[in-house]
Amino acid sequence: MTEARERLGEKIRDFVEDILSIDVVTLTGEINISIGDVGDGDKKINFEKLHANITGQLGGEVKVAAFTHVGLDKDTVQFVMESAADEGNVLLAHHRETVTGVQTARSDFFKAITGSKLL
Repeated sequence: MTEARERLGEKIRDFVEDILSIDVVTLTGEINISIGDVGDGDKKINFEKLHANITGQLGGEVKVAAFTHVGLDKDTVQFVMESAADEGNVLLAHHRETVTGVQTARSDFFKAITGSKLL
């Protein structure tokens, strides 16, 4: 097998694994962004600049409140910060809703592409 075919096979395998697995991370804490860094000069937030600042280096501190990974085979790993484990916690409820929403969206996408339900 040629090197190009091997790379293509790896990319396809990575794509399939990515499209069929889910990672949801819920963070809590402080993120400090200067309004000047995300404005567009018209007193409006430029969301592209905001995203660039969030994905870049920021001041502040964040902690993982909850993390869920659902693998291709539907094996699931879930971490929940001890203080977020209270069933009444809004942050944890939002995390669970997000996981469910992502699972539904992935399933709908898979059905639209293949015409059949995701396993």
